[in-house]
Order: sequence, then C-alpha cells, then structure tokens
Amino acid sequence: MSKIIITAPGTPLRRSIDHILGSLCPQPAGKRIWVKPNMLGPFEPAQGVTTSPEVLEAVVDALLNRRASVVVGDNPGVPGNQEGIAAITGILNASKGCWRNIGADASKIRLAGRWSDVTINISSIWLQADMIINLPCLKTHALTLMTGAIKNMFGGVPGRTKSYLHTLAPSAKSFAELLVEIYSIRPPEITIMDALNVMEGNGPSGGRLRPLGVIIGGDNSVSVDAVGSMIMGCRPEKIPLLREAYRRELGEIDPGKLDVEGEIPLLPRFKMPSTTMASIASRFNPLAAIYAVVPQIIKDKCIRCGLCARTCRSRAIIEKEALYFIDYNRCISCYCCAEVCPRQAIRLPSARDDLFQRIFHLFAKRFRDES
Repeated sequence: MSKIIITAPGTPLRRSIDHILGSLCPQPAGKRIWVKPNMLGPFEPAQGVTTSPEVLEAVVDALLNRRASVVVGDNPGVPGNQEGIAAITGILNASKGCWRNIGADASKIRLAGRWSDVTINISSIWLQADMIINLPCLKTHALTLMTGAIKNMFGGVPGRTKSYLHTLAPSAKSFAELLVEIYSIRPPEITIMDALNVMEGNGPSGGRLRPLGVIIGGDNSVSVDAVGSMIMGCRPEKIPLLREAYRRELGEIDPGKLDVEGEIPLLPRFKMPSTTMASIASRFNPLAAIYAVVPQIIKDKCIRCGLCARTCRSRAIIEKEALYFIDYNRCISCYCCAEVCPRQAIRLPSARDDLFQRIFHLFAKRFRDES
C-alpha cells in the first residue's frame, strides 16, 4: 500500500521535510541521490511556476545532513543556458553547490509500446543515481489537465526532444500515454510535492496561485498525483495521466486504498483549464481536432524574445514585421508556447472564444483568396 504524508498547513517547512524524509528515506547516507525539481523555464520564484527554492533548499540540507551525495538538476522546457535559468528560478542558490547541468551527459533509450521504434536521449543521472527524489509542484496543465509528479519526470529528457515528442503525440490521450511510458523508464523512489501554492486556470505557467501551505510526500508518484487531483476537486480517474498510469499498474489512485497520514485539503471552486473540453474530447480521436484550442498571442504583453518560436517544433509560430503570429493550420495545440512564455503573453481562450476565432480566420482567408 502506497504511503502518503500530508503536512498540516502552517507546519514549519523544515520540520515537514525532515518528517517526510525520516519516514520515507531513513538511510540516505552514502547514496547518490538525484533531486529533480520542476524548472520549466526562466520564471522568478514569486510566479509559482517552478519548485519553490525554499522547499528545494530544505530537502538538500536534510540530505546533506544525512551524508548523502546530492545532484540537483532538471532540463528546462526552453532552449538556452541551464545555469542562467536555474539562477532566475532561485534553484541554483537553493541547490547549495549541488546543481549540475544534467543535460550535458545523456544516454539513449528505446521506448516501448506504440513508440517502440522511437529512441530518445535522457539525462544519464536518471539511470545512474542510487535514488531519485522527485520534487514537483502542483499545477493545472492546459493539455494534461494537471501537472505534478508524473509529468515532472519529463524533465529528464534534455534539449528540444520534448517538443519533438509533442509532435508524435499531439492529443491529450496520446501525450498522456507517452508521458507515462517515459515515466516508467525508472519511477522515482520518493516524491515530495510542493503544494504551498497551487496553480489553477491555464497552467502550468499562466494560471493563478491559490495558497494552500502543505507539502505532500509519498513513495509512489502516481498516488501523490492522485491526492493532488483530489485537492483540485477532480476525481483521479478523470485525469488522463492517472488513468493511464493506473491501467499500467504503476500506482494506486483510489484514495480508499492509500495509507494517508494527515488530511487531504480541498480548494473550493478550483478552476480547471479552459481547455478541459479539448482534453476530454481527445479521448475520442475523431473529435480531438474539432475541440482542440489554439493559443493566441497577446501582442501588448509580447516582448519579442522568440522563446515560443524556438520551442515550437511544428513551426506554427512565425515572425512578421517584428511581431509573432500563430498559424492555425500548423498548430497542434500542444501548448508548449504558453508553457514557456516568461511574460504570460500567450493565452488559451475558452472553447467558445476559440470557435469565434476559427470562424474569423476562415472568413478572413476566404476574403484574401477572393480579392
């Protein structure tokens, strides 16, 4: 039975971390431990997009005090200087000298199942570490509905391979299957989820923070995510990632079958992404293209950094006269552009607004063709 520890709101952070590690990782001395935070991109700590530096520092200190050999590292979702991104997020200083560029040393691995003909690079530390401590934060996600412990392991894939994998699995259902396949390469031994603030709305970078003040620890990432979905007011089986992980027997998602220490808090009137309908419809492949929401660039917020265009593997974002535009015909609705935008200049409209935009683009195209 999976063990879950939920700290009470207001509990001192270091006491929470010491209790979780003491229960789940009693003898780390001499072990090489990869601590895997969420370092999505160049977001400052106050934005709540990446793992809290305070949580990371508390974990690193606790492990070093227990004489473990610690490696902190992640592969961000944007191209660029990893150490520079780690500095902006506060993760570099919080690593207490244990930060490593894990993308510099990669190993090839062949996927299984429907992607058995695909070989990808993963950071070698994923295979070499004696233990993995997964350090996600709890947020919504426009494509997968939520992002937490399972999806955080996608950060073990370096470089632009992430955006390439989106093109292999463009729907919510297929991408969930792919993420679970990658997660299953080697599931982490311990998960410590940062739920001090939970992002609602159009996460994982453009949503609104809801203060919660708890830390969730567990010996199974799937079960930790199941608790996270319940905090959001969503049944675990409604989340594509959790449904697929449970189907593959990678973890328990029934709260009645979990050994839970503490109370599962609930965030009232929690807002899921505006793309929820698209994620649900993608379970039925013929409808996926109809309901997929296309992002929109907010020109007044855009600083022309070009991160979105460099991240987009389908080349749907084009530059014209120093402005960026999204090509509706090329966009696969993976929402990577919205994920990495440091200024929240890419919005995900509601299904209704997106329909109006499609009609407008259709008539505008027809007018241009006729004139």
